[in-house]
Amino acid sequence: MPPSSHPIPPARSASAKGRRTSESILATALKIMGEEGYANLTIGRIAAATGMRKGNLQYHFPSKPGLLRAVLRFQVDRQKEGWAAAYAVAPREPLDRLRYMIRYELSLNADEVVKARAKEKWAFAAHDDEGRRIAADWYSWVAERYAELIGAIDAAANSRTRRVRAATMYALLEGSAPYFGKTGRAAGAIPGLGQGLETAALAIARGLAR
Repeated sequence: MPPSSHPIPPARSASAKGRRTSESILATALKIMGEEGYANLTIGRIAAATGMRKGNLQYHFPSKPGLLRAVLRFQVDRQKEGWAAAYAVAPREPLDRLRYMIRYELSLNADEVVKARAKEKWAFAAHDDEGRRIAADWYSWVAERYAELIGAIDAAANSRTRRVRAATMYALLEGSAPYFGKTGRAAGAIPGLGQGLETAALAIARGLAR
């Protein structure tokens, strides 16, 4: 089973109630970031959406950069939880399990909320060193998970080979997102694209792609 995600480290929320409040703030902030962009993610905007006073919100997150970093950590943790939940119900046979997870990744490509949040994550990370480290944590984590799945279907592959295949496969799947959902419809539907990507991803994972 994949390891659990990192705990979210809010600035000042030692009690259970405080942690719940912080997580509620972060969930609201993540929603706003996906819908309106991180540039509009202000203390005032979040306070209005949560019905909290600005002073109470700033008790939990005293600075906007700190809040934005916490939102990114929260987002990455939700990604890990979503991946782990899909993994938990995937078939047990290694190749079928990998195929199931590839289809899970492709399903996210049509989710406009997921794509918007990913875009805003990188928009912030491009200007913040800690934000980049938080974003990179996801890619390191998911590559390791897929490397483990690849090891289950190709025990002869060494650890470096597994990670290279895993990262290449994930880059292919995530990079295809613009061809799905609203952007995909605008560009013109490509019949069979999903199946083609699934076949290519499996070939990469199995070391058959050259």
